[in-house]
Amino acid sequence: MIPQDLNYLFPNGAYLLFAVPFLFLAFLTLFHYRKAIIARFFKGRDQNELVIPRSSFYYWAKVIAFCLAWIFATFALMQPRGNGHYPESYHKKSEKSVLQRKAHDFIFLIDASASMAIEDSREKKSRLSSAKDIADEIASHLNGESASLFAFTSETTKLSPPTQDYFFVRMMMRQMQINEGDVPGTDFVTALTKMSADFFSQEGPKLKTLVLLSDGGDTYLETLQGDIRQQQIDNVANLIGNAEKENLRVFTVGVGSAEGGDVPNVTFAGSAVHSALEPELLQKMSAVGRGNYYSAADYSAIEIANDIARRVAVDNPYLDADAEANRQSAAQALIYDLYFQIPLGLALLCLAFGLACPESRKARRSEPVAVEGNSSV
Repeated sequence: MIPQDLNYLFPNGAYLLFAVPFLFLAFLTLFHYRKAIIARFFKGRDQNELVIPRSSFYYWAKVIAFCLAWIFATFALMQPRGNGHYPESYHKKSEKSVLQRKAHDFIFLIDASASMAIEDSREKKSRLSSAKDIADEIASHLNGESASLFAFTSETTKLSPPTQDYFFVRMMMRQMQINEGDVPGTDFVTALTKMSADFFSQEGPKLKTLVLLSDGGDTYLETLQGDIRQQQIDNVANLIGNAEKENLRVFTVGVGSAEGGDVPNVTFAGSAVHSALEPELLQKMSAVGRGNYYSAADYSAIEIANDIARRVAVDNPYLDADAEANRQSAAQALIYDLYFQIPLGLALLCLAFGLACPESRKARRSEPVAVEGNSSV
């Protein structure tokens, strides 16, 4: 039985099939040539009395047989094969073969400025607590990546170096406090510059994923308006660099509400300082960083974590060289059953029929030839 995965080792041999029409045309020309020669030689005489007439039926049967023999011989030359499978020895070897994974840095950057103490999240708790819950849920999805944790205000504080001890990272998240490092304010430029120096600018196939959780407020940005403000937003987002070249994805989570609230224990000129969610910068950073922006008011922590895991999985986690080497090794180890015998056998049968097929339907019987002066010979 011919398998569905039938393929040919020498598919270019199919070009020989283009010779079939010319072969048929040659036989057609020969047929008319013979007919014309006989008609001219026996002009005015009964040719049936002198020669055994050729059978057109047998002639064309032989022509078809020779053409089929050519076609089947061509398919045999193309070396059909199928039923690809691995030898038993290869399966034993493959059990020990493991693709080498790319290194993957997962960086959590959490805003710990004073405005993150406002309790206007969907769960009616502080923005920082909401950010911690989301980051903790994302960390629970990690599997083999190196996780690191940073808190930022007007300065950036490292709370955990890259590690696969996810319990430690999640514990440090829980211990994070407002104005971590006892430095007030919010400075995205300082935070992203440090991330770029420590992670983004590293060359090589390593994957990087930055998860930034903030209400979007920036001390310097709040003093700007109009086109100048928009220009500063673009400048901050461009600190991310070429995300595709750096194998980087940036996901931002906006915590807080559009209505906002007053920052606890913070006043300016004797009045309370009001803060609301400002998503423009966060949205711009996620767009430049090939990631996505999420509003904590619209999605649960589980939904955000699941979607980030799905988007990160788009990137190839294996080293290309190892993947290609394993693919080539697998292709070379694959063996096939050969089927060239089938068309070759059919070609030989057609050729045998063409050679054994008679020229006429019946042979002329021998008759005595009369000689003048004698009754018989």
